Amino acid sequence: MDTAAPLPMPGPGGRLDAPLAAGCAFHVRGTCAFRDTGHGRMVFLRQVHGARIVRDPQGGEEADGMILRRGEGRPALKLADCASLFIASRGFLGAVHAGWRGLASGAVEAIVRAFPEEPELAVAGPCICASCYGVGGNVRKLVVDRSGGEHPEGRLDLRAALVSQARAAGLACAIMHSGPCTMCRPDMFHSFRRDGTGLRNIAWLEG
Repeated sequence: MDTAAPLPMPGPGGRLDAPLAAGCAFHVRGTCAFRDTGHGRMVFLRQVHGARIVRDPQGGEEADGMILRRGEGRPALKLADCASLFIASRGFLGAVHAGWRGLASGAVEAIVRAFPEEPELAVAGPCICASCYGVGGNVRKLVVDRSGGEHPEGRLDLRAALVSQARAAGLACAIMHSGPCTMCRPDMFHSFRRDGTGLRNIAWLEG
C-alpha cells in the first residue's frame, strides 16, 4: 500500500494521541470515553456521505469535508467503518469522511484539489479492512471506477481506494495510517458493520 509507516498502535479503547511533524498531532477515541481531548475548539460537520467540502466551517454544516485555517479550530470526524483523510499544511488543516459513497463521488479528490497550500502531511484514519468489507458488484465497481486501488474479489479496501484517489488528485506528501480494522477490534472501535451500533469513533487533527 502506498503509505508511510503506520502510526503507533492505539491503546485500550482505541485511544491514540500521536505527535506528527509540522507541530501537529493526530488523535482517536474509540470505545474509550470521549474525554481528555485537549484544548481548542473541535469542529464537527453533519456528515451525509457526499463530496461537499466547506471552508472555515462554524460546525454543523451538511458536508463531509472541511478546511480550516490553523489556529481557528481542530477538524474532527465521527467514524464507524468509513475511511477518512486528515491533511495539514503550513497554514491550514483539513479532514474528509469517505465511505464507499464518498469515494464514488470523489470526496477525497475534492478536498485535495480544494486545499489552498501544498500539504506537508496526511493521515488516513481507522476504518474497516478489505478482509471484512464484503460488497456487491455494483458498489465495488462505482468505487474502483472512480478511485482505483487494489481490492480482493467481492470486497473493498477503503484505505487503498482513499490513497489511490488522493494520489490521482495530486497529493504528494506521505500518507500515514492509524492502524487496525474497526470491525476486527471490538476492544478498540465501534463498528456499524459488526454491531449495527449508532456509536461512533472520533478522530481529529490538532495543530
